This record gives sequence, structure tokens and C-alpha cells, in this order.
Amino acid sequence: MKALQIPTDAPHASAPPAMQTDAAARRQPALDALTTALEAVNGTATAHTYARGHDIRDLAMGAEARLASLGIPAKARVGAELHAKSGVVLPSAYANVGRRVIRTAVTLRRATAGWTCTDIRRIEDYPTAKPRADLRLTSDQDARAVAKLRATYSLTAPAPQTPSRETNQKDHAHV
Repeated sequence: MKALQIPTDAPHASAPPAMQTDAAARRQPALDALTTALEAVNGTATAHTYARGHDIRDLAMGAEARLASLGIPAKARVGAELHAKSGVVLPSAYANVGRRVIRTAVTLRRATAGWTCTDIRRIEDYPTAKPRADLRLTSDQDARAVAKLRATYSLTAPAPQTPSRETNQKDHAHV
């Protein structure tokens, strides 16, 4: 599959309506291309799948927000990936009759210019399987996220250790 650009730029709510309309018009061809790719993979299945380009755009925007919340600057977000599976958990009655559910699995990758969709697959899944959106970081991104987390707490000093009786006896035995 050819990588498809995902438009995640959104004009600020205070932007004039004409600017908002222009931005929407520029995004539409990319969203239409994503919708066409999803339709080609899903066929007629729509109930538990990603069916529209907007679904993929929402995933990309959510991933971008997660990266920002981890304290990863925009320039350092390149290389992050999101692996997502569509749908909802269905009642176990579906599983009891041996039904399978058609879902969509997608892979998004953060590039310099924004998010791209690098893979779309149709999968047959158990009805009770959970939808997922797994964010995968590079080692540098992981280090930044851990550093941000560690900045939110400090370690207490360990309690002083009193020597055990065995340690005292060993020390005095060599005298």
C-alpha cells in the first residue's frame, strides 16, 4: 500500500469562517483518498470497521495529543507509530454462536510533515476482542517521556540500615 498523508491541521476556532472553509477544502482530497482505501479493504463491512477518512484522522490527532502529553516536542515525534484495531467489545452471545466480526487494522507513522497511514488491513476477529490503539515510541521518545514522568516525583532517601547480627559477628571474628 502506498502511504497516505493524513491531514491533521485544523484552523483555530477563532479563525475567520472563510479560513476554516479553505482549510476544510484542502483537507478533503486526502480524507477522500483514505475513505477510498478503507472501502477497498473493508468491502461492504461498515459496522465494526474504520469506514471513513475522518476515523483515521481522529486516530492521528489522538496519537499526536498523546505524544504531546508525554512531553515529546513536535520535531522529536518523527518515527512514532500507532497500531490500531477498530470496533467495540460485543456481547458474548456473538461468540457463543461462533460468529466472527470484520474489523479494520491500521498502522499510522509520524513523519516530518505529519501522520501517514502506511497499512490498512481487514481482519476477522472474535466479537469479545477489544479494540486497540497502541502507540509505539522510538528509544529517544521513550527517554523523553520517562524524563518527563520522573520530573513529577522524587525518591525518598532509603532508611539507614542497621547491621545484622551476622555482619557484626563476621566483622569481630577477623580482629
